[in-house]
Amino acid sequence: AQSKRLRALATEMAAKADSIFIGNVTALDRPSRDPLRPGRVTMSVRDTLKGPEAQTQTLEWVDVFILSCDAADSFGNTGFRPNGAYIVYVKAGQVIRSAAADGLRETSVLNLSDEVSLVAAQHHR
Repeated sequence: AQSKRLRALATEMAAKADSIFIGNVTALDRPSRDPLRPGRVTMSVRDTLKGPEAQTQTLEWVDVFILSCDAADSFGNTGFRPNGAYIVYVKAGQVIRSAAADGLRETSVLNLSDEVSLVAAQHHR
């Protein structure tokens, strides 16, 4: 049941996103809470799943972290670590989802290749 919910969330978010790509963090400026300002992340793009092709992307992001036993609750989490690999969903220049695309990814429910397949099916790439 959880896998089905995550697949539905991935499909829904892929439809909303302007672009989706997999890449590696090359520069990271974390968001600030006081004063409130978004962070910036620069990534080298490994694979573009939706949207315009680019070798690098620099995006604004706001830290969103929900810790839950239900992976669907944290599906919209955004966050980055230096040199990490991520699948990133972008809407209007803002990151709306980022998930590890490397060894730190939690793969028990929705692995990276399944998520990529869902996005590809949605966008016929």
